[in-house]
Amino acid sequence: MTGGAVFPTSGRAAGPFAHSLARLIELAPRRDELPTLEPPLPWTSPSHRAPGLWPWPDDQDIDLNTIDGPAWIDQAGKGARDRLSLVAREGSPEPIVGHGDWYTANLRWRGHELHVAYDWDSVIAESEPVVVGLAAALYPATRGGTEATVEETQAFIDAYAVFRGHPFTRAQIEECWAAGLWNRSFDAKKQFAAQGQVRSLSQAEARERLRRAGAG
Repeated sequence: MTGGAVFPTSGRAAGPFAHSLARLIELAPRRDELPTLEPPLPWTSPSHRAPGLWPWPDDQDIDLNTIDGPAWIDQAGKGARDRLSLVAREGSPEPIVGHGDWYTANLRWRGHELHVAYDWDSVIAESEPVVVGLAAALYPATRGGTEATVEETQAFIDAYAVFRGHPFTRAQIEECWAAGLWNRSFDAKKQFAAQGQVRSLSQAEARERLRRAGAG
């Protein structure tokens, strides 16, 4: 299937993106109906078994743990990882099947309706807040950057809860923010390693996202 616009007619508004993700999750098979989805994609989960904070990138041949700084990126990544690890220790609900790279490059629209989604190599099995949090942090990004602002991320989480039919708990909302922050801090670390500059996250935004994740 081809064609379709990069954005819905409402542009960067979170509603269509959140609604389409909710519909996908509703239609997806159960985790036990699929073959293994291990190992987790590095940008979706900090639960890797390698030493150090950062997993090996999927698109760079470099150990990010050998890159010195910026300290605030490492602090953001560690805060996100620690928050998600706490959730895992407390006992996460049964994982759901979702899309781990839910953003404009992988989506095409006809009006407000999703026309097609690509990149099914990025199917993941994670808790619902993790799937939603990843999408909420990234959904309007283009190849040149322009990831979701803090306000857009909140709007996505809120819109998804409406389509879901009941609100997330405070702990689930924090898990959403932690998952999105892991994604953004991992991208930021890769950008610094490759280019010496960061596009996906600012220090002030990392601090606010950490606070919303209950980790700051």
